Formats: sequence, structure tokens, C-alpha cells
Amino acid sequence: MLRDITLIKGKIIFIIANELAIKKKKRYIHSDLNRCFPGDKKGNNEEKIAAKLIQKLKMCDDVIDIHSTTAKTKNFIITTKKDNKTRQLIKSLNIVHVVFMEKQIAKQRALIDYVQGVSLECNKDTSAEMVKENILNILKYKGYINGYAKKVEQEWYSCYGMQYKTKKKYLLKNFKKIRIQKESFYPILYKETEYKEILCLKAKKRRNPDLNRDALAGQAH
Repeated sequence: MLRDITLIKGKIIFIIANELAIKKKKRYIHSDLNRCFPGDKKGNNEEKIAAKLIQKLKMCDDVIDIHSTTAKTKNFIITTKKDNKTRQLIKSLNIVHVVFMEKQIAKQRALIDYVQGVSLECNKDTSAEMVKENILNILKYKGYINGYAKKVEQEWYSCYGMQYKTKKKYLLKNFKKIRIQKESFYPILYKETEYKEILCLKAKKRRNPDLNRDALAGQAH
């Protein structure tokens, strides 16, 4: 769907990370690739893949790591960085929700900890066409193809902890504030089936780090 794009400049690399797992219709062979970085050249299947991916992608200007989730959630962007280059990439995506993973959650085990990029968390209703539209939006925003990029007002959340499952049942909704045991937070990835003991991740809503900069830019004009 994207291989026929005519670029004004630059180059696009497409990678299917864990082809063996896809062939065997499994999430992974030995260990979750999403938690294997920086990898090991002499390790298991996923550890070897992780090490190779870093070497191949570390020179790329931008990396989009596309994930799927079983959680009933709006699609969102995951980042572990807030530098200007990362924020520009985030702004180029036509996705409202942005989740910053704090160090105690990220633990330097994801691909985006080692390359310049972000992850896209896509729900089960996300079509290939929707993913394509976002990739095209990035290319337009960056000037790699002709056209005007769409822009949305983004909401930032800072993910700081985990809510573990208990005997007591809670009715949660992703990105909707809730109070549990005197603590208020926004649930992230509630009902993700890969989480066996975790009910959801916990986040606080934060100010968009670009709001002040955008306002100042507007005043300058």
C-alpha cells in the first residue's frame, strides 16, 4: 500500500520485525519482542531481532513502531522522549492521544528507547488504510511528498505506574479519569489480554509541551 509512493526526497524502509512469529501465528517465539531491547546478538529469536533492528534503524531520521492492542481504546502515540525532534514527529501524526512513558515504566526495553521514533498503539478496529493515512500525513508534514498534513490538538498523558488486579471489580474506560483507593488517574491499556496481573497502566494528564511554544510563535507572527 505504501511501496508505490513517489518521494520528493528521502527514503522509506519497511520492516516486518518478527516474521517467524507471524508465520507461526504467535505473538512471539521465545520472549516478547516489545520487551527485548537492546537485544543480544547471541540470544534467542527475539533478542537477536532486537539487536539487528537497532543497528538497522539507529541512523534513520524517524522510526514508527506500529503495535496492535486487544484493549478497547482509542489509538494513541507512545513516546519515551520529549526532545524537539520527537515532538515534531508526534505533531505530524493525526492522532489525539499521546502517552509519555516515564522511566520506571519504560525501563529502557522498547525499540523507541534506542532509536529516534515513537510507537503507534492501534486497536483491533484499525484498518491498514488508517495506518497508511497517518504515514502519509507524516510524509506530508516532513515535506517528503506533496500535500497538506492534517493537524489535531493533541492531549498528553504521563504514564507513571500500574494498577494491579484485585478481587474487587472496577468498571474502567481508557483515557477516562477514575478514582481507586483515593488515587485518581487515567487508565491506559485497560483490558489488554497480554496483561495477566495488571488491570491497566496509570497516567496523569499533562500540558502539551508544545502549547507555550506554539503560542509564542503565533505572537511573533
